[in-house]
Amino acid sequence: PGMPIGLIEQRLREDLANNLRGVQMEAQRRAGLI
Repeated sequence: PGMPIGLIEQRLREDLANNLRGVQMEAQRRAGLI
């Protein structure tokens, strides 16, 4: 049986939020080095 669509969407949103945070942190780290 596959996972419920709602659970899949929730995981996708969490992954996207984590990716955005990672990009933001990396951008801030690089900005701090300049």
